[in-house]
Amino acid sequence: MVTSAGAGAAELLRRHEGSDLLRFLTCGSVDDGKSTLIGRLLHDSKTLYEDTLASLEKDSKRVGNAGGAIDFSLLLDGLKAEREWFTRIFEQYLEADDRRSALVQLIDARHEPTVLDIESVERMMRTGRPVCIVFTKSDKVNKSSQKARITKALRQFNARPETGVVSFSSITGAGKAELWAWIEARLSL
Repeated sequence: MVTSAGAGAAELLRRHEGSDLLRFLTCGSVDDGKSTLIGRLLHDSKTLYEDTLASLEKDSKRVGNAGGAIDFSLLLDGLKAEREWFTRIFEQYLEADDRRSALVQLIDARHEPTVLDIESVERMMRTGRPVCIVFTKSDKVNKSSQKARITKALRQFNARPETGVVSFSSITGAGKAELWAWIEARLSL
């Protein structure tokens, strides 16, 4: 059981220290929060070097988009080339790598799912692997509107009952314990 995101991440890393690399796939349209989510998880798992964290804090103040808070996307968003080749790489990865424990689709909670989002979820579900849909930027949407958007999106995706659903905010940390718990449960499969 995850008691807190930090403790859960530390325990997760300790238990799997000698095991193969954790492999999971995050997907989402441009600016859905893929890099921000992964950056936040890396930060919370205490795997960043002190100089990397100091640089991240400095860059967040200078060029970040998190309103003065740490902009976790800056850990991974050095290049925007991913926007041009995402679909091709996604298809190749789903076909070529069968070692994934889990698949994670990110959806910006502020917007309707795009055609690419719907296609990505459909592709993921066809693999037969566990799928979690993470609705990012939940701090930017009020709770009642968020619930309605998520319900509508799940219908659009034809989500199965076993599909994981997490409302996540990298700014406030909302949903990180639920996401860690979902990931941890997939590791034991």
